[in-house]
Amino acid sequence: MSEQTFTIPKISSGPASAATFNAPLEYIEDALNDLDTSIHGLNNKSAVLQWQAPVASDVSVGDLVYSDGGVFKKALAALSSQTGANGQAIEAASCHV
Repeated sequence: MSEQTFTIPKISSGPASAATFNAPLEYIEDALNDLDTSIHGLNNKSAVLQWQAPVASDVSVGDLVYSDGGVFKKALAALSSQTGANGQAIEAASCHV
């Protein structure tokens, strides 16, 4: 899945109204619904098999793994210490299963 960046417009001027205050919430709702659609569209019933590949000692059969310098390690949802050009969070390499 490719990296997605969500931008929520800020209220900068104009009259205060329910529509003005609810607009950012609607953007968040749309982004979450898009993310949910992407997640549910993934095929999680397949696997890639590789024989005699170097594997970290804590990996068990059935674990999700990622390649770290040619060694397969347990996948982990984490953020990188680096940020994107606009300060957004970037996922760590361990997220790329």
